[in-house]
Amino acid sequence: MNRNSNTGNVVNFPKNRNKKPRNDSKRQPSLLPLLILFLLILFLVLFLSWARSFIFARFVDIEVLEKDKQEYWLEDLTAVIRRDEEIVYAPVSGKTNRLVQEGKRVQKGQPIISYDQVSITEKDFQTTDDIANEINKTLARFEIELSALRNQDSSGAHISETIEELKELDSNYQELVNPDIELGNTDESTKINAPKPGIISFFIDGLEEKLDKESITPEKINQYKGQYEEYLQDYEVAVARAPLFKMVDNHRWEAMVIVNSSKLSYFDEGKSVPTEFHFNQGDTLTGKVLDVKEHDDYGIVNLEFRREIEDFWETRFTEVNLVKNTRTGFKIPESALTEKDGQTGVYLIKRGIVRFKSIEIIDELKADDYVLADGLDEGSLIVTSTFFVREGDKLR
Repeated sequence: MNRNSNTGNVVNFPKNRNKKPRNDSKRQPSLLPLLILFLLILFLVLFLSWARSFIFARFVDIEVLEKDKQEYWLEDLTAVIRRDEEIVYAPVSGKTNRLVQEGKRVQKGQPIISYDQVSITEKDFQTTDDIANEINKTLARFEIELSALRNQDSSGAHISETIEELKELDSNYQELVNPDIELGNTDESTKINAPKPGIISFFIDGLEEKLDKESITPEKINQYKGQYEEYLQDYEVAVARAPLFKMVDNHRWEAMVIVNSSKLSYFDEGKSVPTEFHFNQGDTLTGKVLDVKEHDDYGIVNLEFRREIEDFWETRFTEVNLVKNTRTGFKIPESALTEKDGQTGVYLIKRGIVRFKSIEIIDELKADDYVLADGLDEGSLIVTSTFFVREGDKLR
């Protein structure tokens, strides 16, 4: 029996033709999105760099540099005003009328006071109270001079000067209490005329002839100020030899200012000093330094003025502000300051390009958040806000 042996034959089954071959390329990440993102960022950087002058110029503040003068003041200083004042005294006692308003300018020879009635006896128009008032004022002068003498260094010049002043006061005192006063000729139509041109003032304070700049001291000024009494004469009744009015020179006057001795070096003789008077707020006058005298801890700066201001003729004591020093430079806001290589400077715009320029700071004006600087040219363009700019930027 013949048998066919097929055990050695391998049967091959047909493969599934519907199965797709694997694509290994899909497993690798795509670089295209990254490339697009990179190009976009590069484009934005280039665009912002190119458009910087157009975009950030809207946020940049630019100013034109100008020279600025900074004044440094000494404030609230005590001053006494010294004027050329001529007192006119009553020649006789009597009832009077005032013909000119207080503070008016008059010409020489212009009638100021007229008498309605005169008397040859002083007691007809001077009551006991009037006499007592004058005596008290005279005694007050004595006290001022005696107090000043006690506080002085007992130098011969000061003692002699004070003695002469006391003799003069004593003479005035004796005239007040002496009943036998020679009144001279009287006339019911008597008029008192201005002895010279000037401003009429009816304020008599007793210091018209006491403010001698050669002998005045800070102590005396403070004493006079503490005992100062200003009064307006009653012109319904005039007493012989009593003050009627005074003529004030309206062209020239002085202010004697008490200044700490450590500050006197700022005021050289002949220097022009801007001055503010508290009774004349809002107006600055320029005074000329006539002389400077030092007295221990404080001294006196004597300033001359040749300009009339309102009410100066009736003000004796006042507070003043003086300019001690002036500096010139460029006033720059602190926001404009920047640094480069350890140097402080600012950004200037030259031909549309931002350039760094080092500066010298003269002073820091903390109250205004500014600095006073030098090393710049007037008319230059300065960037006052440096946050959005850097050197080399183009600003249009």
